[in-house]
Amino acid sequence: SKAKKEPKVRSLDFKPFYRVAAVLIVLLTSAYFLFYNTVTTIETQIAQTKTFHLPDDSQVLLNAASKITFHEKKWDDKRELNLEGEAYFQVKKGQTFSVHTTDGVVQVLGTHFNVKQREKYFEVGCYEGLVSVTHNKETVKLPPGKTFRLINNRIEAVEDFNAQNPSWMQQESSFNRIPLDQVIAELRSEE
Repeated sequence: SKAKKEPKVRSLDFKPFYRVAAVLIVLLTSAYFLFYNTVTTIETQIAQTKTFHLPDDSQVLLNAASKITFHEKKWDDKRELNLEGEAYFQVKKGQTFSVHTTDGVVQVLGTHFNVKQREKYFEVGCYEGLVSVTHNKETVKLPPGKTFRLINNRIEAVEDFNAQNPSWMQQESSFNRIPLDQVIAELRSEE
């Protein structure tokens, strides 16, 4: 009599599947992170300025020894950037445009303004439109010709101005009631 053949039982090994799945998850997560969280950085060195356009066609002139970072992929939802140093902005009209610094937040809808944030110094000047400056939960509105200045974390009174744009844009340095250490620091960044 013939012996009955036992059916072959094959066990499935899921270890290779789990490894492939884990690699796919890591790759997809990395791709998502890179696509949605890519930060664009534009910076200048000492004695260098740079003009560029943001994704909404707003124009920025970045002064020497300065840096701007922003999320290009999120720009359409939120027009915001971080600034270290000094920049002049010509903002296209649209939703709120925010400039974040260590000393305060500047918000506009569409206007021309200058922001300067250096060590122990923060200044915002409005050249066109209306600029909102928030420092320590206090908000100040600046019409054209007005300046908000903070030196050593103290708000300083500043005379009105009638210039079309900041003097640094013409490679000139202008200081009005500024402490000597700030003048020296600024001149060093322009060398």
